Amino acid sequence: MATVALCDDHPFMMVGQQRMLEGLGHQVLRHASNGRELVQFYKETPVDLVIMDIHMPKANGIDALTRLREISLDV
Repeated sequence: MATVALCDDHPFMMVGQQRMLEGLGHQVLRHASNGRELVQFYKETPVDLVIMDIHMPKANGIDALTRLREISLDV
């Protein structure tokens, strides 16, 4: 089982992804609607897996991944 954070500015997508992941036995710990929220959450609670959209407001997926990799190379 992996702990997961989902990041997408479309709530409908996150709900579908969460249902699929939980059906596979994973635990979704957090939803974030932009890259800034995701990075802040990850600083407080690292997860095993991050699934995110590339195109989002405030901080897109590429920017968020760059920041996450500065925090931890495990993500």
